[in-house]
Amino acid sequence: MEIYDALLNRRSVRAYYDKPVEREKLDMILKAGAYAPSALNNQKRQFIAITDKKVLSALNYAVESAVDEATRERVKSRSSKDEFNFFYNAPVLIVTACDENEIRPTEDCACALENMFLCAYGLGLGSCWINQLSSICEREPIASVLKDLGMKEGYRVYGCAAIGYGDEGKLSRPKTNEIIII
Repeated sequence: MEIYDALLNRRSVRAYYDKPVEREKLDMILKAGAYAPSALNNQKRQFIAITDKKVLSALNYAVESAVDEATRERVKSRSSKDEFNFFYNAPVLIVTACDENEIRPTEDCACALENMFLCAYGLGLGSCWINQLSSICEREPIASVLKDLGMKEGYRVYGCAAIGYGDEGKLSRPKTNEIIII
């Protein structure tokens, strides 16, 4: 697959089949994230790939408990089952965290996530940026779940990637951005 094809055709997927992602593919996706650029080449990111359904359920419950009613209802409205699932029932959620004292943790994690999204697309998988944890990762019970998963002290979540075999009938449409050339 040509990289330009992946750049133009990858879409956010918000509906996934209940099919596990093969370990080899998950390893490739995580390696793609690790090879993303980082400010001053600090390489201080941490990737926590969650595949265990019980752990995903526990984290989903923690997020539902921590968000406000408007967010809870917005997430539920995107579900065909009127259920709260902030990662769209994807079989994999990759939590991308970084030391919050690094020079550019937000940008470092964004680069890693984009690499993972493009790699997933190249492997025939769907992906979606998940942002709920970015602003609420310090709240309980979320912080306890993340600590139990091994997130380092002094790190915070800057974004997550939902990964899985996507329902191709529910892809987002391409966006049109303004481009100015002077």
